[in-house]
Amino acid sequence: MQATIYVTREALDTAMEMADLPHYERVTLADAPPTDPTHRAGYYLKSPKRMRLAALPIDATVVMRLTPDDAAFPLYVTAPRSLRGCIFEHAPSLPPKFAEAVAYWCGPAFSPNNTGAAYYQCPENEYMVSITPADWMEASDTGYPVIEDKLLSEGIIIAIEKLEAIAESLPITGFIEIQIPLDDEMLGIEADCFRSQREYSLAPHLRRERIFIRVADILLSPTPDGLYIELRQEWSDYGYIY
Repeated sequence: MQATIYVTREALDTAMEMADLPHYERVTLADAPPTDPTHRAGYYLKSPKRMRLAALPIDATVVMRLTPDDAAFPLYVTAPRSLRGCIFEHAPSLPPKFAEAVAYWCGPAFSPNNTGAAYYQCPENEYMVSITPADWMEASDTGYPVIEDKLLSEGIIIAIEKLEAIAESLPITGFIEIQIPLDDEMLGIEADCFRSQREYSLAPHLRRERIFIRVADILLSPTPDGLYIELRQEWSDYGYIY
């Protein structure tokens, strides 16, 4: 089972437009201000080829908002440094049921068998990933070694926590709006900050991605008190070539 992430119509249109563009075409668009899509709503959402996206229904009732302008925002929304980058299934320090939760909210990873993904592991959750032995390489469609450990996520994980008790008191047909600040240095085409120990910024002055979560989907989640939403880092959709 996979939940739907609801977004504005503008964000959905951008995500759909970007979904099939080759990497270099996408980057070329970003080089020219008239065509630069990076400041459009929806650009940094994980692709609709993996994440299930839909436009917020026009009759939707938003029963709660979490925005960076609220003093309580950091109590609910964080961007854990330990969940940034390529996270494989045997990582030493993961939240309970992280694999089930991230699959429920975000769908599967893009590059599960790309050996370059091991290079982009989160430094705080690094380990020796199992790779098919070289004498089995002929079995690979690409002719390269195949990663055997499951890749769970690849981008920036936004953790939304402590909502279970609140959700239980809200109408199940309602929606919670979450405004996620966009740290361009972490999400862009350069990987230096992405792989660094620097914290992802959730500052109120940053532009934001608005998502809407159905209360019912929170209560059906494998981890109702811990939602994990993956923002696409520019490398994620296209494999890890270095």
